[in-house]
Amino acid sequence: DSFKTAFKDMEGEGAAGKFAAVAGAMSSAIGALSSVQQAAAEARVASIDQEIAAEKRRDGQSAASVAKIAAMEKKKEAVKKKSFESAKKAQMAMVVINTAASISANIAAASHAAIYAGLAAPAVFSGTLGMLNAVTLGLGVAQLGVIASTSYQGGGSVSGGGGGGGGGSISIGSRGTSTDL
Repeated sequence: DSFKTAFKDMEGEGAAGKFAAVAGAMSSAIGALSSVQQAAAEARVASIDQEIAAEKRRDGQSAASVAKIAAMEKKKEAVKKKSFESAKKAQMAMVVINTAASISANIAAASHAAIYAGLAAPAVFSGTLGMLNAVTLGLGVAQLGVIASTSYQGGGSVSGGGGGGGGGSISIGSRGTSTDL
């Protein structure tokens, strides 16, 4: 559906508008694929949780049963970590694509601004484009930095009673007092 919208958006657009439409469709497609993958990972984790609960009902106390539960918890954490890393990569790809689409839109905006500038058009175009691209690239790099600094913290644990492990968490970096020059 996002590709149909992209092709409709391309009608009567310049190269920058066409690129922005295609980039938007690509970003939507990556987001959709990421959502499908996340749902599949959640289903795998739920299935493993059911297996753990069944093992706890069967025995749950013997050394062999505790080892089997620990192995399933480890498998569940591996699925969660892989899902987290895939989602992180998809988010980074979407940021890069959206930043490129924004730069393309900046070209169109700078061109529009320069239309009314008369003899000053080249200066208006380059000044406007430079300003817009600086802001766009700065925001894109900042978003990539935030996403790249996240890490999977885990959260599963093996316990003798009750449900499975806890949920995962995301860490978004930390403040430091040093300055790199």
